[in-house]
Amino acid sequence: MGFMRRAAPLLFVLFASCLEFGTHGGSWHTIGPLSKSSEELLSVSRDVLKKEGFSVEIDDEPNRTLETKWRTRLNPHWRDGRRDKIEVRVEDVDGGLRVIRLRSIREVNEESHLPMDPTKASWYSAG
Repeated sequence: MGFMRRAAPLLFVLFASCLEFGTHGGSWHTIGPLSKSSEELLSVSRDVLKKEGFSVEIDDEPNRTLETKWRTRLNPHWRDGRRDKIEVRVEDVDGGLRVIRLRSIREVNEESHLPMDPTKASWYSAG
């Protein structure tokens, strides 16, 4: 079984947990250590982010970081509208291995009069 087929389910679970418990400046979650190259780890991360409905906004391969655009979900009820984004880093650890570190940032819409109007949205940390 290829690396991507084995790693993708773990990344799905970790991304989902980050989104479930994500807060502004949320805690970093770590996968690894792994013996794969930074390029392979970033590639798998990009694929998983895409499958989870995110668009990568910052793809800085030399610094081994990814950051998504905000994924916005407006809601007609006050403070039920939210937006999330994911940050991913690949870092070296001892023994020539690498880890994937990721976190979710979540904000809620504080706009109470027109919560479904994205131009009126007033975003604040969910944490």
